[in-house]
Amino acid sequence: MPQRKSKFERLKVLIRPTGKPLWATAVKSFLLMVLAVLIARFLGWDNGLSVVALVTIVITRIIDIDLPVRKVAPLTFIGFIMAVLAFTSVSLGSSSDLVFILITVIWAFFCISLYIFGKSIGFFGYIIFVMYFIAVIVVNTKSTALDYIYYCLLASLVASILFIPRLWKMKEDLRSRVAVGFNPQNSLQAVLKNLHALSGVPLDPTDYELFKLGLYLSGFREYSRLLYFRISKGYQDKFKEYLEDINKTSLKIGESIIQGKKQVNIDKLNEDVSIIKKATIDSGEKDLNAFLGIGYQMVELIKRSAELLSEKISGEKLKISTAKTSLKDVLKANFNLKNIYMRHAIRFALAMTLGLLLVHLTHGRDVIWVTMGILIVIRPDVTSTINSMVVRVLYNLLAIIIAIILAFFFPHEILLIFALIMIFLALAWLPNYVGPSVMALTVFTVLIWPTGTVIENSMARIIDITLGAVIAIICAYVILPSRVTIDLPGLIAGAIKANKEYMKTVIVPPEEYNHQKAVQQFNNYLLQENNLEAAITKIQDFFTDISDDMVIYDGLIAVNHKLFADISVLGALQEKKLVKDVHIDNQPLVSIMDDLIGAVEKDVKPSKAYLDSSHYSFESYVRKDLDKYVDWVISDVGLLQELVYSGSVKDIFARYRDII
Repeated sequence: MPQRKSKFERLKVLIRPTGKPLWATAVKSFLLMVLAVLIARFLGWDNGLSVVALVTIVITRIIDIDLPVRKVAPLTFIGFIMAVLAFTSVSLGSSSDLVFILITVIWAFFCISLYIFGKSIGFFGYIIFVMYFIAVIVVNTKSTALDYIYYCLLASLVASILFIPRLWKMKEDLRSRVAVGFNPQNSLQAVLKNLHALSGVPLDPTDYELFKLGLYLSGFREYSRLLYFRISKGYQDKFKEYLEDINKTSLKIGESIIQGKKQVNIDKLNEDVSIIKKATIDSGEKDLNAFLGIGYQMVELIKRSAELLSEKISGEKLKISTAKTSLKDVLKANFNLKNIYMRHAIRFALAMTLGLLLVHLTHGRDVIWVTMGILIVIRPDVTSTINSMVVRVLYNLLAIIIAIILAFFFPHEILLIFALIMIFLALAWLPNYVGPSVMALTVFTVLIWPTGTVIENSMARIIDITLGAVIAIICAYVILPSRVTIDLPGLIAGAIKANKEYMKTVIVPPEEYNHQKAVQQFNNYLLQENNLEAAITKIQDFFTDISDDMVIYDGLIAVNHKLFADISVLGALQEKKLVKDVHIDNQPLVSIMDDLIGAVEKDVKPSKAYLDSSHYSFESYVRKDLDKYVDWVISDVGLLQELVYSGSVKDIFARYRDII
C-alpha cells in the first residue's frame, strides 16, 4: 500500500521542477529586450522604457511557444492586441476611479474565466492579466494612450525578429511533428500533444497520412506491450526480437521523415512475419492470437508508411480533423457556479480589483507588494492556494536573504549588474521552476527599488508578500470556497462513462445523429478529463512510491483521450455528412465499456471479450482512406480493456479513494 508523504516530502514535491531551464529562450528574450529598450531610448521614449521592456519579454515568450508557426503567429498578434488594451485601458482608467474599477473587474474576470476553455488557454489568460497588473504599476500621466500603442508596437516588432529562425526551420519542425509517432521512445501522450498542435495546420497529403499512421502505430505499440506480458513465457522469448525489429524499422521511418522522406528497407520485417506465422500455427491461446493480430497491424502500418516514403501523393493540402464546438455551447455548459473555474474567476476578480484599486489610488510600495502576494498565491481551490502560499513565501524568504548578503558584500553599481542577472534567471526558470523564478524577481525588485536600503526593502517585501498570501487564503476560504475531494478510481470510471455516452451519440447511423446531444457529451467528457488530470497531480503530491500505479493511470488517461479523439473525428465526419451507407452498431462497444466502468468502480477484474473489426463489415485496419475511424475506436477500447485488467490485477482501483 502506498504511504502518505510527510510534510517535508510534500514540500519537496511542491518545489520540484516540471522541466529544464530554458536558457536559450532566456538569452533571446533578454537580448531582444535590451535591443528594444535601446531603440526606445534613441527615439526619446524615456517615459515608456519599462513598458517596452516588459512587452518585449512577453511577446518573445509567446513566439517561443512549442507550436507550429502557423499557430504561433495569430497568438502573437493576440498578445500584441491584449498588451495595447492593457496599457491603454489603464491609461483611460486614470481619469476616473469608477471607470478604473469597472475596467479591472472586466479584465480580472475575463482573463481567469478563460480556464473553462482548457488549461493552456487559461494560463494564457493569466499571463495577459499579469500584463494588466504590470500596466497598473508602470502607467504614468506623462504618456498618452496613443504613446502606449507605439510602445507596444515597437516591442512587438523587435520581438518578431524571432520569427526569422522559426520560419527558416518551419518545414523541419513540421516533419519532426509528423514523425513523432514512429519513435518508440515517445509515449502516446506525446503523440496526442502533437495531434492537437497540428490540428488545423495544412499538411501535404503524404505528411497527413504519415502522421495518422504514426498515431495509430503508437496506440498499437502500447497495446502490444501490455499483451506481451500476458502471453506464455515460451512465446515471449520468440517474439522479443520480432517486437524489437518492428521498433527499429519504425524508428528508421521516423528518421527518414525528418530527413526528407528517403526509402526504408523492410525486407527483414517481412521475414519476421513469415517466421512468426510458422511458429504459431494452430495456436488456440486467445491472448497470443490478440497479440499477433496487433503485431500484424503494426507491420501493415509500417509497410504503408514505407510505401509513402518512396512515392509522392499529389493533391491539395489537408488538415487534421478535430472536434469543434461553438462558443455558445461551451459557455452554456461551463458558465455557471458549478464550474470551479467560474467560482475562482469571481473570487479572483473581487480580490484583485480591491488590491489594484488601492495601488491605483496610492501607488505605495507596500500596497503593490501586498497585491502581488494575492496575485501569485490565489488558486482555484483551498488546498492549492495553501500549497502556493507555502512555496511562494519560502522562496521570497530565501530571496531577501540573498539580497541582504549581496548588499553586504557589493557596492550599488555591482548590485545593478546582479539585478540584470536575476532578470535573466527569472526568464530561464519560468515556467518550469516557478518558485526560483519568483525568487529571482523578488531579488531584482529589492535591488533596484529607488527608495530605502536593501535591508529595509527586503523586510518590507517579505511582510507584504506574506500579508498578500494571507489575504489570498482568506478569499479562498470565504468567497465561494472550492474544496476538492479526490476519488481517483471514481474519476477514471467517470471519464470512461463520459466517453461511452459520447460514443453513443456519435457512432450511430447518419439519420440518428444529433448535433446538440453530441456537443453536450463532448463538453461532459472534457469536464471529466480536466477533473481527472487535476486529481492525478494532487495524488502525486499526497503519496510516495506510487510510480508503478501512475504508469497505469497515465496510460488510462492517454488511451481514453485517444478514444475521445477518434470518436470526435467520427463526429466531425457525421457533421460533414460524410458517413453514408455504413451499418454502425455501437452496442458491442458500449457493453464492454459498461463492464470496464463496473470493474473500476467495484474493484473487480473485467470480463474478457476481444473485439473484431469484421463485426462492422470493414476491410482492414490499414487503408488509403483513413476517414473510416470505427476500427480505430475498436482498437482503443481493446487497449482500454488491457489497462483496466492490468490495474485490477495490481489492485490499484482499491486505492486513492476519498482523498481530501
